Amino acid sequence: MREAYDLVSIGGGAAGSEAAFSVADGGRTSILLVESHHFGGTCTNHGCVPTKALVRAARVARTMRTAGDFGFVGVEPQFDWEKVIGRAYRVRDHMRRFGMTPFNKAGADVEFPAQAALVRERRGPVGAPTAEGGGAGAGPGRGALIPPIEGLVESGYLDNESVLDLKSLPTRLVVLGGGPIGLEFAQIFARFGVQVTIVESAARLAPPEEPESGDAIREAFESEGIAVRSASNVVEVSRSATGRTLHFDSGT
Repeated sequence: MREAYDLVSIGGGAAGSEAAFSVADGGRTSILLVESHHFGGTCTNHGCVPTKALVRAARVARTMRTAGDFGFVGVEPQFDWEKVIGRAYRVRDHMRRFGMTPFNKAGADVEFPAQAALVRERRGPVGAPTAEGGGAGAGPGRGALIPPIEGLVESGYLDNESVLDLKSLPTRLVVLGGGPIGLEFAQIFARFGVQVTIVESAARLAPPEEPESGDAIREAFESEGIAVRSASNVVEVSRSATGRTLHFDSGT
């Protein structure tokens, strides 16, 4: 690692990678990229890649159930969840395999795994050392927004990352939020036989989209056995020996 670079980019996800590659010119511009965990960011590790592998598997389960619509004999799918989620991990790991190689080929120096932070303008530490940057970019990523619901943290919850670590399927699942991520996970788990309820504070699912889209999604989801509570707010979560109880202020 040098003492000074033309660009120091913190984070090897989509933002940090784009910053590094956009100025890479085979080493003539000096670039330092710092990544603490995994390259690829949310999409590769906790988002698009593993979830789409699960979407594909869930579609297979759905097709088996509805095979009668195509003139085949429909059957209830028998599956091994550990193998299903294991395939999603393999797909993710396949995308991870490049690691720091593309950055090295582009002429960037890579510190991995390493923690970094800006300590003053254009200067940031990588562990104990520091590196001066003619420019500095911070793309450290972001986590799930946890709603301030009384008892939620104490009762325990799953977010978009920890839900991918489930070693076995729950019997029931409540999804807070009818946005794209919540809808995706709701359908995945419902197609694997989990009793799913979606709770959305807006009057319809996918509230930023056209009203017809939200209505169509709700109709499709309810046809698959997914319960939808729109215009609902969870005000409290409590936990007992038999599970968690959600308390609402309204709902349709």
